[in-house]
Formats: sequence, structure tokens, C-alpha cells
Amino acid sequence: MGESRGGIERVRTEFYCQHNYGKSLSVDHWEETCDYYLRHFPFDTYGRKWRDRKGRAIHTQSDFMRPLYQWGDALFANAIKI
Repeated sequence: MGESRGGIERVRTEFYCQHNYGKSLSVDHWEETCDYYLRHFPFDTYGRKWRDRKGRAIHTQSDFMRPLYQWGDALFANAIKI
């Protein structure tokens, strides 16, 4: 009898990642989210980032200074394949 091998030998994964969390919130909910992270997480790892996001619920650039696109053709045309 030969050796039995289970599982998958080759996997091809292709997907696009778009982080949309903040784009789905109201301005009030955004501010509450910022306050939550400030209150419940260490300042150096999360708090500073969320403090800097306060008042920025509506913006045209990401935290990494990249343009933000509306959901649809423009978003997917500008997606970065990872």
C-alpha cells in the first residue's frame, strides 16, 4: 500500500482587501468608536491612533494618505492586488 496524503497540494488565492469600517458609520458613531478605543485600549498601541481620528469621520484620504473611493467601479479599478 502506498502512503496516504490528505489535504490540498496547491492553492491559488486571489482577493482584494478594502478596509471599509469607518465608511459605514455615522459621524456620531465614528466619534463614539474613537472614544471607546481611547477609554479601553492602551494609548501607545491604539489610543493615539484613535485620538488622531477624532473629528475625521468624513475624509478624502486614508490614514496612509491614499485616496478613498466610493464603492463601485472606481474602488475596484483602484484596488491593489495582494
